[in-house]
Amino acid sequence: KDGLRVYVKSYRTGLGIGGGYFVYDSTKANVNNSGTVINGWVREFKNVVSIVDFGGHSEATAIENATALNKALAACKIVVIPVGDFNLEPNTVKINNKNRLYCYGQLIGTEKDMSAKADLAGIYINASGVDDFEINTVNIRNGYRGIGINVEGCKNFTIDKPVVDGFTFGIRIAEQDYNVENSQGSQNFTINKPTIKNTRYWGLYIRSLHITDETKKTKNFKVVKPSFYNCHMAGFVAAEGNVKNFVLDNPYFDRCNVCMHFESASNYTIINPRDNDTGKKPDHVQANTEYPFVNWSLYQCFVTDSKVIGGVLVADVEHLATKGSECKNLHYTNLTARTFIFEGAGEEQDTNKDFFDDVSFIQCTTTNEF
Repeated sequence: KDGLRVYVKSYRTGLGIGGGYFVYDSTKANVNNSGTVINGWVREFKNVVSIVDFGGHSEATAIENATALNKALAACKIVVIPVGDFNLEPNTVKINNKNRLYCYGQLIGTEKDMSAKADLAGIYINASGVDDFEINTVNIRNGYRGIGINVEGCKNFTIDKPVVDGFTFGIRIAEQDYNVENSQGSQNFTINKPTIKNTRYWGLYIRSLHITDETKKTKNFKVVKPSFYNCHMAGFVAAEGNVKNFVLDNPYFDRCNVCMHFESASNYTIINPRDNDTGKKPDHVQANTEYPFVNWSLYQCFVTDSKVIGGVLVADVEHLATKGSECKNLHYTNLTARTFIFEGAGEEQDTNKDFFDDVSFIQCTTTNEF
């Protein structure tokens, strides 16, 4: 009967969670999204749903929780993961336009063996081609073969205080489809206070591959107070295409192979970078052999218009340039580092002394010879 109101004690028998009031609507008798509408029974709710409203819970399997979370995100803009541990399967959870995801519990992936092959086998939280979303306080671990949070071709989003522990890539920000020339990059975003630990490859990896259209490049973003621990190959990376117009604010790196890697990037500022125990010293994560670089606090390769303001770096600041891919307009202020190194590459010699153009140092200090 239309309008009939019932109270459901629990989504699953005996758990006492995921229940609530439902009202019958015969026009929705054939609708079932497993949470807010179940064959005509419409859940009474305001604007927020929980993963438990769609059948997820701390004892559920990884695929059950991933399916529940994905259905919740599709049905409602604001979704909450409550306190508790939730197993999670990769390649299922997708962020939609205007989603707001709040996580007070912990998501646990299916690959906890850090000695296993890191082959990018799965993505745990994925946003592709969507705009205006937030991922808040997500704590996710044990996805060693895959990517914790993946964003492709998205605009106007925020990732706030994530903790990502034990992945091949911690957080990856990229273009929507690298197989397509001038695919849409990711733009206008903030990543606030991320903690990224124990990555086989990159901690936070941002790129703009195969994009020459200035309006589509990955650009206009800020990364605030990130913390990286035990990242091999590198902690923060802006490479593979012209990533531009961004700020890396107060980053801290501990036991990372290379802390910061910038390649073909432009128009960016690094504020007060700090590191500790930099070098290839694996701790929990096996040492990599694919990445040829080691023991650099900062690597700047083929970059233009960069500023580093303040900071104390325990290892080298390395620069690389070649004919046609010079480094230009690099400015350092109040930075301490072990050494500043400039290297040329390629077959052509730097006869015109223009591989490195307009490089300045203001009140900088080296702890080794310059």
